[in-house]
Amino acid sequence: MRHGHFREDPERSAERPDEPAACLAAPHRHRRRCGDGADDGTARSGELYRTDLAPEYVGNETWGILWDPKYQGRVAAFDSLVDAVVASGIMAGLDNIFDYRSDEDLEAAREWTRKLVQQVRFFSNDPTTLEQGLASGEIIAATAWAESLVRLKEQGLPVEYMNPKEGRMTWVCGLSIVKGDGNRDKIHDVIDAMLDPRSRMFEMEAFGTGSSTQTPYQIMDEIKLAELGHSKDPEAALSKGIFQLEIQGEERLQEMFDEAKAGL
Repeated sequence: MRHGHFREDPERSAERPDEPAACLAAPHRHRRRCGDGADDGTARSGELYRTDLAPEYVGNETWGILWDPKYQGRVAAFDSLVDAVVASGIMAGLDNIFDYRSDEDLEAAREWTRKLVQQVRFFSNDPTTLEQGLASGEIIAATAWAESLVRLKEQGLPVEYMNPKEGRMTWVCGLSIVKGDGNRDKIHDVIDAMLDPRSRMFEMEAFGTGSSTQTPYQIMDEIKLAELGHSKDPEAALSKGIFQLEIQGEERLQEMFDEAKAGL
C-alpha cells in the first residue's frame, strides 16, 4: 500500500524521530509534522451484499456477483469510473486496471462494462440510494464504501462487505496544506487533532474507514474490528488489496463508459 507523499517541514523535523514515516508503523505523534499534509485514514471500495438474499456468495466473495445473470436487475453500482468501470477491468483480467491508453485494454473493459450495464438496476451518484436499495431488498449487491456497511448493520440488516478473491480496492484520505498558507502552528494543530487516537477511532466506528495510525487497532477489540471489516494487522489486509492509482487514459475511458450506458 502507498501511504502518501508528503515532504518534511525542515523547521519541524527536529521534533520528530529519525525513522521511516510509514503511517501504520509509526506511533501517533510521529506522523504529525509534515510540510504538505498528512494521511488521516485508509478507505476501501468494494461490494456490499445481502447475505440472506445471496447466500451462495458467503465464503465465496467475488466481484463477479455484479455480473451473475441470476441477479440481473438486482445489482447496482456507483456511477463512476473507479467503482464501476475499473471493476470491469478487474473482471477482464487486465494487468493494470488503471491504465486504458491501449485500445486492447479499453476494448476489454468495454466488453465487461456493457455486460454490467445490462446487469444493474441502476447507477447511483450517492451512497444513500444504494443503501436504500439494499435495505429494501430491491438489490442484493452494490459497489459501496465502508460507511454503508456501518449504517446498514446499525439497522440490523444481514449485510457484509466483500473481501473479493480478486482483491478489494483501497485508497488513502488526508489533509493537504495549501501552498502559501499562513500560521503553520494552527494548521498542524488541526492535523494533530485529526490524527488523535480518539478522532481516528470515531471515524473507524462511524464510517468504517481504516486509521493511518496504529493506536486505534491496538485499542479496539478484535470483535469490533471484525464488524468493521478490519483486523489487528491492517498492513496484512491492505497488502491483499488493490491500491487505487491515477487513471491513465481517463478521458477515453469516460467516453467509453458514457457510450456503454447509452447502449452503444
